[in-house]
Amino acid sequence: MLLFRVNAWLLALRIFRRIEERKFVLSEPVPRDMEYHKAFTSLLCGQGQVLLIELKRREEIDSHNIGVPFEDISAQVDELRYDYESRYGDMTPARRTEILREVFGVEEMRRSSKFSLPGID
Repeated sequence: MLLFRVNAWLLALRIFRRIEERKFVLSEPVPRDMEYHKAFTSLLCGQGQVLLIELKRREEIDSHNIGVPFEDISAQVDELRYDYESRYGDMTPARRTEILREVFGVEEMRRSSKFSLPGID
């Protein structure tokens, strides 16, 4: 049962990432997209954390035998948590502008379908 839940979570995460790319990377998200993204990021993170707890408790299950090392699942959960915090955390707009100015020398980051670095063609 646990292995089925791990595989279902990984499939849900893969689908989520595809939709996330389509709605947030390739286009500008609308408010409804943001609401659902926030909820599903939180949901998948929480479910992943529960799976990690259960995998730790079941010593007879070697996560390498299911094709996904425990560390990989843990990294996916960490990435979801970082994504959530960076997008929906309590950073004020003023602090965000300050960080962007100090780190990147810009006032705001603009989304573009073409990735480029300043000074590099």
